[in-house]
Amino acid sequence: MKKYKHLFFDLDETLWDYKANAHETLIELYEQFNLGSNSDLNVEDFVAEFFRTNEELWRKYDKRLIVKDQIRQDRFPLIFERLGVDGHKDIDVEALQKNFIYESPKKGKLIDHAAEILITLSKHYSMHIITNGFEEIQTTKLKYSGIEKYFQQVITSERAHAQKPDPDIFLFALEAVKANISESVMIGDNLISDIQGARGVGMDQVFFNPDKRNHDLEVTHEINYLFELSGILLNV
Repeated sequence: MKKYKHLFFDLDETLWDYKANAHETLIELYEQFNLGSNSDLNVEDFVAEFFRTNEELWRKYDKRLIVKDQIRQDRFPLIFERLGVDGHKDIDVEALQKNFIYESPKKGKLIDHAAEILITLSKHYSMHIITNGFEEIQTTKLKYSGIEKYFQQVITSERAHAQKPDPDIFLFALEAVKANISESVMIGDNLISDIQGARGVGMDQVFFNPDKRNHDLEVTHEINYLFELSGILLNV
């Protein structure tokens, strides 16, 4: 008999390839908004600074230092300011932000092996999402990437009124799907929000570590490729 009955997945950078999809969108926006007309801004610097600034803002959001609207409000003005772009105030950053939010979630690139492993595991488990992402955006990502059909429940921080690694979002998810902790496992790429969060409620975890980062956190399972889930979840 399998140990687990319920699989809880993180979405961004565990299944949905945030970096690849955002990168594609940013290049399109760079051209659409004619950002190259400013001699101080090339596309490589624009994309690189987006990821630096975006990661910083999300870390603050995860620590509850800012609210979600500040991510959207501050992201592109900070990028242009940090790049020292003269005349950046003439750029319609509000339209730029709206277009990014509208277009990026419609990109469908998944992490390698995500589609195949979801097909396989869906035949054996009830599967769900636990994400700190925003409700409407995460739903769009699941739809356009073609994987929403594999998940019975999508638990967002907005829906649960709690953010990973807060125990409340995991307890909310367990209650929503009527799952026992002992029959559940969390699969994610973030050591703090996914792995420590799950450990905090006594839930087993699979740390997805594609970059093979060194760490000293005790985890239930660790993988570098998503296809390795088969060896863990189809042999327990």
